[in-house]
Amino acid sequence: MEFNEFNHAMVKLGYQFNQQIITLIFTNLDQNRAGFLDLDGFIKACSVIQIVLSKMQQYDPQRRGVVTLDVNQLLDVVFSIPM
Repeated sequence: MEFNEFNHAMVKLGYQFNQQIITLIFTNLDQNRAGFLDLDGFIKACSVIQIVLSKMQQYDPQRRGVVTLDVNQLLDVVFSIPM
C-alpha cells in the first residue's frame, strides 16, 4: 500500500488526522523506507491507533478531544502499545 492509498484508507476508516500525523504513522511503519506498507504494517497502524484512541477515552471522559497527561499517564499510553 502506497502513501496515498494509506491516506485514503485512514479517511475511509473515519480517522481525521492531519497530514503530518498520517505521514508520521506511514513513515514509522515503512520499515524498508520503500514508500510502501505491507498488510502487517497497515494492521499495526490500525491497532496502534485503536489502542491510543481507547486510552485517550480513558483520560478524556467528557470526549472533548483534549487531554492533559502527567508523565506517568503518558507512559501508560505509550507502553500500552505492543512493541
